[in-house]
This record gives sequence, structure tokens and C-alpha cells, in this order.
Amino acid sequence: MASVPALSDLAVDALVQNIDQIIGPDIHNMENVNYRYVLGYFDQLHWKSVHQLLQKMYQHRRLNVRIFRLLLHSDLEVVDLSGIAETVTNGVVGIIGSACKSIRVLNLANCNKINKGSFVKLFINLQPAWLTNVNLVNCEKLGNEGLEALANIAATSLLSLQISNCNRINDKGLFAISRCTELREISMDHMQGPTSKGVRRVLHHCVKLVSISLADLQIDANVLDVLVNRSQELLHLDLQLLTLSKSIVDDLFVSKNGGNRYQLQQLNLGGCLGLPDSEDLAFLHNLKCLKKLNLSSIHQSWASVFSALQSIGKGLTHMNLDYFGEINFEELAFAMPNLVALSAAGCTWQEATDKESSDSSISAGFNKMVEINIASAKMTQKNWNVFASLLSSTMLAILEMSSTECPSEALVTFCGGKPNLKLVDLTSCDTIDKSALNATLASLNSSGKTEVIVAHCRGIENIQDVFELQEQYPCVKISWK
Repeated sequence: MASVPALSDLAVDALVQNIDQIIGPDIHNMENVNYRYVLGYFDQLHWKSVHQLLQKMYQHRRLNVRIFRLLLHSDLEVVDLSGIAETVTNGVVGIIGSACKSIRVLNLANCNKINKGSFVKLFINLQPAWLTNVNLVNCEKLGNEGLEALANIAATSLLSLQISNCNRINDKGLFAISRCTELREISMDHMQGPTSKGVRRVLHHCVKLVSISLADLQIDANVLDVLVNRSQELLHLDLQLLTLSKSIVDDLFVSKNGGNRYQLQQLNLGGCLGLPDSEDLAFLHNLKCLKKLNLSSIHQSWASVFSALQSIGKGLTHMNLDYFGEINFEELAFAMPNLVALSAAGCTWQEATDKESSDSSISAGFNKMVEINIASAKMTQKNWNVFASLLSSTMLAILEMSSTECPSEALVTFCGGKPNLKLVDLTSCDTIDKSALNATLASLNSSGKTEVIVAHCRGIENIQDVFELQEQYPCVKISWK
């Protein structure tokens, strides 16, 4: 049965659809300028309500500068416009700077229409020593001047800064950020401008950092030596696509004093070169607090990784092994019984053993799974059927298996008895016959909350085929991507 909308959602929808009757039309476009607003400015709304209204206005195509002026008020401490980024112009940023001077949390991720001068004016207008969290990811026009203006007003208050994919930033901008010595978290992935000098300055001066993301930067890994004496306090470290060395890895993760005092909870080594040889992944054994680990596309043997997982796996909840090579899903499940999210796209799965699929030591590793990505995975039909029977978690919400040769009977097993499934991606699964697809859609139709992507499945040649399936299973969102 489809879920019943919350009363608050109905109220917001009603407000959006009747906005002109409630707050009055734009008097600048009215012949009768004597019209008076019914409610006027919404200066008492909590930021969550403002965010919800902006999202709904955007969905109904009613969002404009006038609405921003009405909703963005002086008491807002959180402004998050990342979900409506394409509507955020220099004019909207001007409204934020003039009306919302007491912001603590600002999220302008993906707002590409803002020029560098508007960023400078925005930060100049905000209250000094007040801003704590700033997300400017993918703001293509953000320049060094914007970061200098930010540092000028938030050097003693800024705790979190995300500037990944901001390619107009170079060392000059990072030098400014190094003045923000209260920073606990910084993300500067995939930036082309910074050099080792700028990154080292930030890491050296911002000594309270516990979350650091440096993925795909063009830097010498030796800049990480400034973290050696603080590595046991780090909680999150993203070094994806960097070229490391055994000495750096040992200095960061192998305690010279013995013991396992590392607090690291998230580690991303995906695509890293220069990791220790296969027989020497001992550094992972020290990271007993790890919850999320990314080892995608690294050149190691499964045996060496499995050895490490036996030491740390029981604490892991998220694992990424995309394009790792050959893996053994039974050993993986055995080593990580608390896994809730697994991504193993493009992997080759070793042949399953003859153990009964009811073996609790194996099936336990899958009964908490919420999200799994096995797109482009290669496995035998036996593996598919064993894996489908082991994936017993009724909490499973996302099943990504595009471009695989999943047998029809395995698909039915995968999706049966999974009331919480929200997304099933079957793109280019041309081994699944129409009867199995119909059986799967029929089982999902009762929950009324699942999206199934069926592009290029067997018998699904075009959008018209999707429309026909949608009529047959109205409670499933069937889509073509």
C-alpha cells in the first residue's frame, strides 16, 4: 500500500500551489498597486521549513527572486541551496549577504552561476567569527579572492570547509585557508591548481583537522609527513588516486609505540599506487575502529586483503571493492558480518564452495545489507543462485546490478521478500526473461515505493515498452535511463 503523505507535506504543497493568494502577487507587475500582502515576510520560519518550501517551489517551477526575498530572513542560521543550485544567481547570493548575516552553515554546492566577485561580497557582508560550516563543492567560479574573504571573517570560527572540484583555486587560496586554525574537516578533492606547497601549508597550520580529503590532487605524497604525529587522532582520511609509498603508509598507520590507538573510522585508498606489496598489508591490522573502507582498483591479491579483513572486518559497515579484480564473496561475508553497504562493481567472483547456503557464518554477512552494487560483476550461474539465497536482508533498499548476466531465477530470489527496496537497476541485463521481470515487478507492486530501471532488458526495447509495464504495475515506478 502506498504511504500516506504527512500533514506537514500536504500543508507545504497547499502553500506552494496557492502562494499568490496567501502572500499576494508581485506588486511591481500589478496595475493595482494598492494590493496589500496577507502575511508579508516569513521571518519566523525555521530553516528546515524554509528549505522544504524552496524545494517545493523549485519542483512546481514557482521559484524566483521574489520568493527568495520572502523566505531568506535574518534569523536563519542554516542556508542550504545545493538542491536548487541552478536557480542560485548572483542576485540570490546578494540577498543572502544582505538578509542572512547570522549564518552558521552555508551550502552552495554546485551553484555554478555565482561569479567570483559575488562570493567576495557575500563573505564580506556576513557576521565575523560566526560561520562554522561551508560547502562550496563544484562552484566553478570560486576564486582565491573568495577564500581570502572567507578566511577574513571566519578564521576563528570555521570548522568545516568543502571546496572539491573548484579549479580556480590555487596555493594562494589555500594559504588564506591555513589561517582558519579551528578547522576540523577539509575536503579539496579533484582540484588542478593546488601544489604540494599549498596543501602542506593547510595540513601544517590546521592542527585540529580530523577529517581530510585529498583525492586526486597533483601532489607529492610526502606532504603527508606533517600528519604523522597526529595520525592517531584522525577520523577520516581520503587519499584516493594518490601515489603513496611504503614508508609513508608505515609512518601514518604503523604505531611506533605498539598497540592499536588509531581512531580512524573512514579510509579511502581507492586507485592508490605504491601501496605495500601483497604480502605486507599489515598496516590495515592496526585500524580497529574502521567503519568505511575503500580499496577499489588497487593492485593487491584477495588473499592479502582477506587476511586484513579478518582483523578489522567485524567493525566495517561500508566496503568498496569496485574493479578490485577477483574476490570471494563467502569469505567477504564471513569477515564482515555487520556490512550494510557493499560496492563490488566490475569484480570477478570466485566459485562458491559446496557449503549449504544456510551456513550462519556466511549468511550473517548479508542479513544486514541495505545497499549493494554488483554492476558489471562476473560470476557463474551457481554463484548467482548462492549469492541470491544468501542475500536475505529484509532491509535491502538499493540493488544495483546493471550490465550483469544475472539468471532469471536469481532475480526473483533477490527481490522476493524485500519490502524496503527503493531502487533496482537492471539496465542492460539481457539475460533476464520477461516472465521473471513480470514476477519481480508483481512482488514489488504491493510495497508501492520501488523504482525499477529496465532500459535494454530483454524485451524492453523502447520507452513504449516501459509505459505498458507501468500500466500493468502502477505502484512501481518503472523508468528508462
